[in-house]
Amino acid sequence: MSGLPEGYRVRPFTPDDSSAVAEFFNRVEQEPESADSLRSRFEKYPSTMSVQRLIVEHYGTPVAYGHSVALHEAGGTQPLVFIIRADVVPKHEGRGIGRHLFWLSESFARDKGAAWLMSKVRDDLDRGLRFLEKLGYRQEQHLYGVILDLEGWDQPLVLPEGIEIKSWADYPDDAVHRRRLYECTIAADADTPGIELWGLVEYDDWDKYTFESRWFRPAGCLIAVDKSGEWVGVSVAGPTDEDNVSTDFTGVIRSHRGLGIARALKVAGAQWAKSIGAKRIHTYNDDRNGPMRHINFDLGFQPQTGWRMMRKDP
Repeated sequence: MSGLPEGYRVRPFTPDDSSAVAEFFNRVEQEPESADSLRSRFEKYPSTMSVQRLIVEHYGTPVAYGHSVALHEAGGTQPLVFIIRADVVPKHEGRGIGRHLFWLSESFARDKGAAWLMSKVRDDLDRGLRFLEKLGYRQEQHLYGVILDLEGWDQPLVLPEGIEIKSWADYPDDAVHRRRLYECTIAADADTPGIELWGLVEYDDWDKYTFESRWFRPAGCLIAVDKSGEWVGVSVAGPTDEDNVSTDFTGVIRSHRGLGIARALKVAGAQWAKSIGAKRIHTYNDDRNGPMRHINFDLGFQPQTGWRMMRKDP
């Protein structure tokens, strides 16, 4: 792989680069990311998992960012999947910077024993799709983005018979309850379209990602409880900035689906987002997840640009 043009150099990412990288991300991401939230997310990434984050400078100014990030810890029960990403300032595109970052990132992932590589491209960016295809990536999944404008939105919370909705704030934050929340989440997630690609997250990774994330709010973590006291559904949402909330996951265990629990969780989540002053709530679904897409549209979510998830065998 040839090097970069004159005036460009690659160096490791530092926290001081967070503002620049947030600007890079926000050129394409629908969910805005502040420098503080980005810095926190990077700092909280489990130290046991492999990650490489790089900056390309042009005469000292950051003009591109690239990473190779493991989704799981090596040696676990899940395939070792690496997320590969490169963002280049538009006026510096076409100079081989993105391709060079991909080469460095893929090489890092291979050295760490990657089972396969994943990248993503917005489904309205044909140039980005062609770029990934030339590098050997193929579409494996399509995520459908939706957004709900909370200003003026008002939906009643209708609970299915025998179901109540609590939040994490109603329970002690201890190891027993964390494990219980994890088990409910995994049971609800096991049938999600696309899970065969990503695998179910291990407990330690989930625990750190959830409870040490800057976006996590106890009141935004909702739990559906049936009359026997069993936890049967989960919805977790948190702010990405002062105006926007993102729903990270909503799911119901198999035995309780079709009762309206997921819809109630979505309504309760939107009500909570509105109560903290958020103006919008975002989420994504696999386009094969018809039931969840139907719920979102019924509640007033509007379609956004989606994402093509692209896979490459190492």
